[in-house]
Amino acid sequence: EAVGPEGPVVVKVPFAITDLNNWRQAERNYRDNPEKTARAFEMLIKTQDPDWSDLDAVRGEVFDSTDMDMIKRAIRNHVQGQMFTVVLQGAVEDHFPLDKPAWDPNIPASRARLERYQQLILFGIRAAIPKAINWSKLYEIKQDRKENPTDF
Repeated sequence: EAVGPEGPVVVKVPFAITDLNNWRQAERNYRDNPEKTARAFEMLIKTQDPDWSDLDAVRGEVFDSTDMDMIKRAIRNHVQGQMFTVVLQGAVEDHFPLDKPAWDPNIPASRARLERYQQLILFGIRAAIPKAINWSKLYEIKQDRKENPTDF
């Protein structure tokens, strides 16, 4: 932020190429640990306050096309669900645009849309990979021969 003639103004500082390369190296194991990636992405949002273009660039570096499709699908389903329950109104593209929107972070309504978009990206990262079931833990549970089935 900077101070302009009418008060605080958001000034965009672009990512360095080294930042994107570091991100790609750090988040190679998204499918193994999506929560770790989500926490790192959350830290990025808190510290860098990325706009749509920044988020698009980082997602392009960190995720492969399959992961991107799964994240987009999770977000679109979530937005459609919120629209169905009338939490959100309008079209899915109003909340999760696929092309660069004309959002100005210095306008409160645009700022709110950008913040909602950032949260939707976080949601998609967390929700895209289904949680694995540890079947070996289930097989460890055994009924004793002398144990009554109702007690088991």
